Amino acid sequence: MDIITINVSAKETIDLQCVRCGNSRRISTALLQADANTYKVQCKCGFNYYVAFDRRRFPRRKTELKGVYFLENSLKDEIIDIIDLSKTGLCFIAKSNIDIKIGQIIALNFILDNPERDNVECKATIRQINDCKVGVEFLNLSSSVQRVLAFYLFNYVEK
Repeated sequence: MDIITINVSAKETIDLQCVRCGNSRRISTALLQADANTYKVQCKCGFNYYVAFDRRRFPRRKTELKGVYFLENSLKDEIIDIIDLSKTGLCFIAKSNIDIKIGQIIALNFILDNPERDNVECKATIRQINDCKVGVEFLNLSSSVQRVLAFYLFNYVEK
């Protein structure tokens, strides 16, 4: 089952287009349920397809980046796989047991897979933990890191 993902943040309406016949229809985002994410859509041609609505303010780019994090006041670092990245945060999978809690501040260091191989060093707060999958929000990014991330996401985000 293929799922089409559409970012709906700050949009009043969106256009859904059938992948089979190209027929489109406009729907109001106000009609979308806040707790539902994936919908089955039936086109006039009879074809059914699934649409997921991403309510994030900024699009995320799927990645396969390596990095490290460490807790403040700790000398031990942990290796991570960064699975997605946005302008305001990222999601990673820790390689070992996670000893962190929501709200904690961590330091991150990772290298982007762009031609410049930009190094990103920043602090972030833990926003979500699901098994070994962790979502973080960046804290006080320097203007140079903001520029690097913006350029990276603008030029490499899947279209």
